[in-house]
Amino acid sequence: MWGYPPEFVEACRVALTVTPEEIRGSPVYVHDVGTGVSGFYGLGGEPPRATLEYLFVEPDATRDGVGTKLLRHAIATACRAGFGEIEVESDPNAEDFYLRRGAVRVGEAESTVEPGRFLPLLVMDLALPAAEPDRAKRARSR
Repeated sequence: MWGYPPEFVEACRVALTVTPEEIRGSPVYVHDVGTGVSGFYGLGGEPPRATLEYLFVEPDATRDGVGTKLLRHAIATACRAGFGEIEVESDPNAEDFYLRRGAVRVGEAESTVEPGRFLPLLVMDLALPAAEPDRAKRARSR
């Protein structure tokens, strides 16, 4: 989808594979409207900070609001579980998606797949209303 070469995608396979053990160990949610899975996410972490372990959307569904629905669900789930914020280690191409929904960049993390490649590290304050149009503006003004 984002033009990554096949060899890079293959190198990421192990790091991005969700195992049965991971599913048993932390909540995983799937977006399925009856025609098949179009996306999923997983939460981890310890209060007060949840971690969005992964949020993936099928390429054909990227402009259908699936990512926003999954993120809203993740925020609601984290709030119900007593978390105050969510940390996201984002693909660089997805960073703007999270920033538009109120995340704030707090640093970067080195890729475990490609040394020298850095991924945006973002935090979402769950005290702010989820995915409102002015959420990002309020978060930046704090």
